[in-house]
Amino acid sequence: MKGSIPLPDSTSFLDENLLNEYFNYVNKQEGLCHKQKLCGSEGESGYVVCEDHKYKPGFPCTVYSFGSRFQFDFEVDVIKNYDCEIHTFDPSQPLRKDIKIPSGVNFHLIGIADTDFTNDDGWEMQTLSSIMRKLGHSRKTIDILKIDIEGWEWKVLPDMLLSRELKCVKQLAIEVHFGLQINKTTGFETFSRNNWGFVSSNEQLDVLQKLLAFGFNIFISKANPVSNVFLKRFCREITTCNVLSLINIDFEPSKCQI
Repeated sequence: MKGSIPLPDSTSFLDENLLNEYFNYVNKQEGLCHKQKLCGSEGESGYVVCEDHKYKPGFPCTVYSFGSRFQFDFEVDVIKNYDCEIHTFDPSQPLRKDIKIPSGVNFHLIGIADTDFTNDDGWEMQTLSSIMRKLGHSRKTIDILKIDIEGWEWKVLPDMLLSRELKCVKQLAIEVHFGLQINKTTGFETFSRNNWGFVSSNEQLDVLQKLLAFGFNIFISKANPVSNVFLKRFCREITTCNVLSLINIDFEPSKCQI
């Protein structure tokens, strides 16, 4: 198929039932959102925001954005449309003098993780609880939580669920990565038991199911077309990166701070 990436490694360990269940979930749009707005470009930096009364960012509003690579299309549109307090986090590149941080964006050279530590690259990593506590945002309403951290969402989301910080998140915009990673030696993108975030496909599905049980319903799902791969064994094409926009149907403003 045109645009598809061949997979040189075997997918014999991949269960077709799990594959079906994962993509049935990713493509199931159970959340009802009548008014939607794209913030950012149509490409990788764009995310859809729900503007229905219960979920629309109010005033004041707070937005966390994890993973940016100094691309701020999403943040700029959020400021223009909602005038929110925005905190963007990304430790993966140094903050050079030629980098322009847009007005209104609070940029932090900090990454999100399931524990507080400094990694082998010298990046400062913190849990969502630690970050919110450091910023004086404990139990604060987060109007939009955007996550694009190249597969490590599978490590981070369980900690967020366990800490219950997601109870005060109205909307979640996240790019999820399924079972595919770069082989640094060959340059091929291959299926591997060491999946994105070193979490198995089974565990990835479990995380998505727990998000649903927590109250997060998908209202729009977009496939990233550059991530198309054709699986010969199953004679089907899949996308390994999907951008999900979710609303928290169990969000209770009275239990969170504005």
